[in-house]
Amino acid sequence: METERKTGICMDHSHAHLIEYGEPMVTKVVISKFTDAERERSLVKSEKNDAQKKAAR
Repeated sequence: METERKTGICMDHSHAHLIEYGEPMVTKVVISKFTDAERERSLVKSEKNDAQKKAAR
């Protein structure tokens, strides 16, 4: 016997809506806590890592 799941995901840049179709239909929302400050820190870290890789070549 197989388990059948009917799910859907609708996403944008900061939210994900997880939808499980059935009776009753269940929806959960996941909200990102990724801030602009974290984005900048991540970009700087990535750029430093890229520069180190290029220097090692």
